[in-house]
Amino acid sequence: MNQIDFVFNHHYQWHRRGNLHFKGFFFDRDSNHYHEETALEVLIPLDSIEKIKRHCLQIDGPFSLVKDTGKEIIIANGGMSIFPVFYTWENNQWLVSDSSQHLLEKKNLQKINQEATPEFLAAGFVLGNETLWEGIYKSRAGEVLLLNPDGTKESQVYHYWLPEKFWGDELIDLKVKLVYRLKNVIKRLIISLKDRTAVVPLSGGYDSRLIVCLLKKAGFENVICFTYGKPSAESELSRRVAEKLGYPWLFVDYREIDPTQFLHDPMFYEYCKYAGNHYSMPYLQEYFAVKYLKENKLIPNESVFLPGHGGDFLAGAHVKKARGSGKDFSKLPKRIVKNYYDFIPLEDNDQNQIQKRLREWFASYHPPTAVEDEEYSVFVEDWDVKEKRSKFIFQAIHTYVFFGYAFRLPLWHMDLRNLFREVPFELRKNKRLFDELLEDEFFKPMGVYFEKSELRFAKPNPLVKLAKKILKPIAPSWAIYLKLKQADWVCYDKFTSEMEQQLIKEGAGTLKNFYSFNARICRWYLHRILHPKPINQVE
Repeated sequence: MNQIDFVFNHHYQWHRRGNLHFKGFFFDRDSNHYHEETALEVLIPLDSIEKIKRHCLQIDGPFSLVKDTGKEIIIANGGMSIFPVFYTWENNQWLVSDSSQHLLEKKNLQKINQEATPEFLAAGFVLGNETLWEGIYKSRAGEVLLLNPDGTKESQVYHYWLPEKFWGDELIDLKVKLVYRLKNVIKRLIISLKDRTAVVPLSGGYDSRLIVCLLKKAGFENVICFTYGKPSAESELSRRVAEKLGYPWLFVDYREIDPTQFLHDPMFYEYCKYAGNHYSMPYLQEYFAVKYLKENKLIPNESVFLPGHGGDFLAGAHVKKARGSGKDFSKLPKRIVKNYYDFIPLEDNDQNQIQKRLREWFASYHPPTAVEDEEYSVFVEDWDVKEKRSKFIFQAIHTYVFFGYAFRLPLWHMDLRNLFREVPFELRKNKRLFDELLEDEFFKPMGVYFEKSELRFAKPNPLVKLAKKILKPIAPSWAIYLKLKQADWVCYDKFTSEMEQQLIKEGAGTLKNFYSFNARICRWYLHRILHPKPINQVE
């Protein structure tokens, strides 16, 4: 007899009708919004893996569904796996949960996944359907999974970031298409908000600025903007944009937060269980800001967070990581390790191990036919969406959900994904199409385009940034650390140093060489799950 146990109900709760469990929300192609009972009504008639897969291809959003037929179990995830489902085969039955810890406690043999630890420490997530524990697996982004009564499983992936063609339109025509789709996306978003307060994490970048501009042009005034960290170019730009658009702006000054307290707070450990779930680094950056906003009642309880996640990826900010290689899958692991596994300097053994794991990933990767580009690999970008975006970048959303808030992802809308994945490489390189359009169509006309000379905090020179990247592999550890501190507007050193000190007191030694403060978080999290202690015993 299979067992299904769900334990996480932060804002988005599991809803059940009969043998169907559902969590999250989705939009159909007519932009109708389905959640809770409305979603169950649509999904109940789907009684096979084929029907569920066909339906998943027609909808868009963060959701998970689990259907127990009495023999097999069907699990389906939205394209970003924001609400993952975990499963394990134990005592001749399937155990299913949204908590890997819950399953771990039911395992007769608890064994760490040694093959996955190097990649986790270097990139903050575990590949494929694995977790940091052997025998405990997770549903993947854009997957429909069948768990058979004999302990075998079948997987069908339905979501790919692969172009069927490239647009042949002139630049001006593509810009017209993009403006049209952006305006439609924001109209649909406003309908789904139902007058609730939109809370925008407004940075100095283009993505969040686009969201507030679209809201303003659409006449939506119930908006609160916020940023956090310490005064910097980011906070200065954020403040000026909000001020110009007439939206209230909040700043959470991380310099005023005592870093010695959070590692003794049971709430933080509950957050790590939820957000890490033994496959991903618990996202720390916005945790303190959202906690502060909630505890000080600075935003309504029914607020909906609108982060700009996905916009930079669609625009082409990361296409340089996919240069060359085409469909020669044998060359992709080395390229991916170089561009994505960069939290720490990797020893040869760890590099080889991660490349081996990536070769296994691509050995089971059977994408549909796609048009290719001579200059970059569309398959690296698809890997990025399935792994890095799904398991690391979009994990920030767990912060909002944990504290009881809803969210939307306006720049990851299906209409925008479908357009951008078919934009030629030349127009996505250096975000050419995206940045030009945003500046000319929105930022300059609305008065929120600022030259560097207008800001009190100068942004780094790109040539200096390039030189530092080239010198990074040979630079001494103290020089790398100094560079990290200089760019640390979010005060990551302050908080991750506490994690490091905790591990040192427990005899774990010092992390001497690292390229990102995320390396400290990953090491701390891995150590904590291997050496759990009651909160009152953690030094």
